[in-house]
This record gives sequence, C-alpha cells and structure tokens, in this order.
Amino acid sequence: MRKRLLTGGCFNVPGKPPPGSLDGAYGKAVFCRKGRPHARWLFFVAIVWLAGFFLHEGCFSSRLPQNAELTVVHLSDLHLSTRGRITDTPWTHKIVVGGYKLHKPCTGKSFELLEKAVAVVNGEIRPDAVVITGDIVDCGNDGEALKKGAEIIRRLNCPVIIAQGDHDKVGDRWEAVFGNRDGLSEVKGFSFFHIPFESDAGTFKRLAERISGAWGKSRTKFLCMHRMLYASWLMNALSSRFYGRTALLSPDRESIVDLLGKTADRWIVLCGHSHTTHEETHGNITEFCTSSLAEYPHEFRILKVKGGKVRTAVVSLDGIKDE
Repeated sequence: MRKRLLTGGCFNVPGKPPPGSLDGAYGKAVFCRKGRPHARWLFFVAIVWLAGFFLHEGCFSSRLPQNAELTVVHLSDLHLSTRGRITDTPWTHKIVVGGYKLHKPCTGKSFELLEKAVAVVNGEIRPDAVVITGDIVDCGNDGEALKKGAEIIRRLNCPVIIAQGDHDKVGDRWEAVFGNRDGLSEVKGFSFFHIPFESDAGTFKRLAERISGAWGKSRTKFLCMHRMLYASWLMNALSSRFYGRTALLSPDRESIVDLLGKTADRWIVLCGHSHTTHEETHGNITEFCTSSLAEYPHEFRILKVKGGKVRTAVVSLDGIKDE
C-alpha cells in the first residue's frame, strides 16, 4: 500500500482566493453573527496565522487529480555544500513576513535533504518532469558539490529541467555538468523553456525563436528561471534591506513579460531565489515561486495539469517520515 504524503491540512479562508490559485479549491468561511464579531474574527485570524506558521503552505491531498495530463515537481535553491556546517534553520529565519523570510540554508544537511527528496519523488509522486530553478550549490567554486549534486539528480526517473542560479556561476563547470544555460525541453507535448541567472540579447533571441517554433503544441507552457517576475512590495522592501546585492526580481522582467504576453499561450513561470513560496497571476502569466529545499520546512511543489487547469500543492520533507 502506498504511503500518502501529508504536510498538515488545507484551510478555507475568507474572501477571494489568493493570487495564483488556479483550481478554485478555496472556499469562504462563515462567521457567527452573535456575540462579539470583532473578537471572533480576530480569534479566527490568529488561529489561521498560527496554523500557517506551523504547517506553512499547502498539502499533498485529494484535490490534486490522480489522472493528470502532466505532473511536474518543482525544486529550488538546493544550496549543496561540501563545506557546510549549518544543520538547522534558526527560529528567527522561520518567520514569514509579507511572504518573505531571512535566508540561512542548512548546508550541513543539503545532500541528505536532496537524497530524501529524490527518493520521495521517485517512489511516491513519479512525475513526468522535475524542474530545478537554480542555486544547485551554495558556493560557486565548490566544484565537488556541483558534481556530487549532479550524481544525485541523475537518479530521478524522469526528464529534469535545470535553470542556473546566482550561486551556480562557476565558469565553464556548469556546461560540463548540466549542459547549455538556456534551452527547450518537450515533455508529453508540453514545452519547458529555461534561461540562466544572467541573460543577454542572445538569450532572448533564442528564447523568442524557440517559442515561435513551439507554436501548435500545448497551450500551457513553462518558463523556468531563478529570479522572480512578480513579488509584493513588502517582499521587495525586505529583500532590499537585508540582501540588497541580489534583487528578487529579474532585471529582464519587462522584456520577459512583454515576450510572453504577446503569445496566445498560458504561461507557468517556475522560479525560486526568494526562499519563500509565492503565487501570483497577471494576464496569461502565472508565477509559482518555491522555497528553498535547504531551509525549513524543506519544501518542494507539485503541479498537475488537467483539462487546461493547473493544480498545485506544496510538500514539506519535514512531514514525511523516513523509511
């Protein structure tokens, strides 16, 4: 009998579904009209906030269709290190404010976490593709970590699409281990484009040509990149305050949004970099940002496409017992 992966539960929340939720799985809460409505409302908000703090986001549940046309697992920010000593995320870096939290990857357990994720993906989820959106290694000159990480990633029993992150800028080592920094992969009729952390005019010319060449295939297409296209103002402000050297948003975001917006396709943009889970939709573009596998609560995302709809859930490795 197969195990079921659980990270807690899903919650009905008041009002409209959060940006980026595509499956209509969110409902409205009904409040009691008697007594002290404000006190009851504050109590409800406090419970949901606490539950969100301990359970974080999402669940692997029956709302994900079992007979989907496409199943994708999204990993990001592995921060593999052969020199790392940090084995736990301090409590100060577990607090999410406005969708943002401080970064402190568990570099001392990074390979262990990746190996566990690969075992779960192969044994429980069995996706059609895995997307990894950058920061494979924690330090760019840690060639041993890059090589060892590639060996673990190759154990995945499906195609793997990898976008380069800012920590992965290791000269020519990247091409030697993972191939071209930008490209196109076709999986079950779905197109997956990936671009590197630093792009140039040639990158966008090739991307535009590949998009044009993929015309007539599935109307749902994927762009895999490290930095984000969309983030809240608070996320941007906190990121600039604590990590001003590397902005959350891609400096090429306007060019990318313009290029994708001119197509008649529905675009799913998979990214990382912020080490938080974020979803946002603008026009024909929906962005799913997945938090760092190396940080609490050690998450990855599952996406399923069925009937033109994309359904998603976030899985925490902390909620999965070892064999």
